[in-house]
Parts: sequence; structure tokens; C-alpha cells
Amino acid sequence: MEFNSTDQMKNMGILRMRKNWLNSVAVLIISFFILSSISFIDGYFQVMHEIFGTQARNLTSLAGIQSIIFTGPISYGVALFFLNAARGNEGEIVHVFTGFKRFGTTFLCGLMQTIFIVLWSLLFIIPGIIAAINYSMAYYLLADYKSLSAMDALSMSKDIMKGHKGRYFNLLMSFVGWFVFSAVTLGLGYVYVMPYFNNTIAVFYQDLINGTDTDLIRKYAGDVQ
Repeated sequence: MEFNSTDQMKNMGILRMRKNWLNSVAVLIISFFILSSISFIDGYFQVMHEIFGTQARNLTSLAGIQSIIFTGPISYGVALFFLNAARGNEGEIVHVFTGFKRFGTTFLCGLMQTIFIVLWSLLFIIPGIIAAINYSMAYYLLADYKSLSAMDALSMSKDIMKGHKGRYFNLLMSFVGWFVFSAVTLGLGYVYVMPYFNNTIAVFYQDLINGTDTDLIRKYAGDVQ
């Protein structure tokens, strides 16, 4: 199915969410808990470093390394879950941990994605935003094409987003009101909004890859069914 408007993609996102809402919430809570816990530990060690100086420096470094280690695999697992949901399948909660089975690839993808976005952001905020959009489909591509390396996924994401960055940006902006609503409800709205958002982004990816030239796919992933 080809979507001609943001509203069509969001409507499909709602349909997919309704089929997988409970599992969607569970996956997002698990991923948020893991990543936010690491951030909390990192912040705690930063405070300890300020209080005790060099005695806590190693702990601060360790927490920072843990954040880098977990981000890629968890992000991959979330993408895999919602990609399955976008295709009309029932997503499994265990998918959130599958990135650790491809740890080297998913870790490197997260690391390089972060480095590229930070480097572009040093120029100005707009190049940083463009870079984030360029590389936004990398985890979906890794989940879709198991033969891809981390760098190939990032490069392929950049290629397939050519001519579609504005459409993706408009889709993101269409959720601003929903995020404001979630903030006003003291976060309760996120229980509905985040599954809705993630399902819709996966629908966008599916629409994007359906319209991607097969020669471009073969360039990175080889011959695929």
C-alpha cells in the first residue's frame, strides 16, 4: 500500500497500534527503563565525581560506556518489534532484546549514528537535524536486511531518505500536539502517544522501502526475496 499523505500513514499507525497496543506499551516501557536507568546511574556517578573528585572518575566513565553499549541493541529491538507490527504481524516483547544477538552490528550502528549526528550538529543545529533524519531508518534496515553491516545501514538510510526528508519531518511535526498533550497530562498521555508514534514511524519505513528502487537495495543488501 502506498500512502499519499501524513494522515493516511497515521491512520494505518493507529490500526497497527490497536492490534499490538499492550505489547507496544510493554516494549517501550522496558526500553525506557533500561536506557533511563543507565542515564540515572551516569548522572549519579557524575555527582559522585563532583563530590569525591578522581576517586569516582572510573565509575563515571563506566556508566557512560554502558549507555553507549545498550543504546544500539535496544533501539534495534524496538525497531524490529514495530516493523513486524507495521506488516500486520503480532509483535513479540522479546524482540526488544534481540539486538544483543547482533551486538557488534547494532552497537556500532548506534555509536556511529551518534558520532555523525554530533559532528554535523557542531556546524549548526539544522545540519544536525538533517543528519538525524538521514540516519533515522538505519535500525529498521538492519532489522529488515540481516546481511547489512552497521555502516551499510547508515549509508542506505541516507540514500533512501533522499527526496523524503521533508515528508518525514512533516510526519514528526504532526505529533507535536500529541507530545504537548502527553506533557500536560503529566506523562499519562504517552501510554497512548508513544505506541501510536512508533507504529506510525514503522509504517513510514514500510512505505519508504516499498517505493525504493530494487537496484539500490541490491547495492547494499545483495539479492533479497
